[in-house]
Amino acid sequence: MSERIVRDGWVVSAGDGWVEVQVGRPDACGHCAASGACTAFSGSVRTHRARARNLCRASVGQRVRLEMEAGPLLAAAFVVYFLPSVAMLGAALAGYELAPRFSLPPDAGAAAGALLALALAALFLFLRGRRQREGEPALAAVEILDDAAPCPSSES
Repeated sequence: MSERIVRDGWVVSAGDGWVEVQVGRPDACGHCAASGACTAFSGSVRTHRARARNLCRASVGQRVRLEMEAGPLLAAAFVVYFLPSVAMLGAALAGYELAPRFSLPPDAGAAAGALLALALAALFLFLRGRRQREGEPALAAVEILDDAAPCPSSES
């Protein structure tokens, strides 16, 4: 059985087959080395909104449990952190080796290569994120916590 990520939150809006849920940030966020980067973009806000498939037919104001497979989150972390780092390293190395052919110092070529890779990675991530926001949400509202009975699942 695969690992699942579970969060609870409040439904703030609902549409045809989806809900937007206000969820709190995990306590682990305070201990993360990159927590400063998150708060730089979102402020000191301790909650955020997540879009999820509405398997429970939840409505606005209800408290729901959200679940998702851990695999897509790990894949996203790989794409966001590892691939740009490797691309920057490879481009810096290529720039270092190619710079003398263009009468540039090797360090300047390495810096230019790394900056080019960083810009291309940022563009790739921006376009990828935009496309995924328009697609099917990875989260699913699987249980209404206000009720005692779990919702009927339409998935296996």
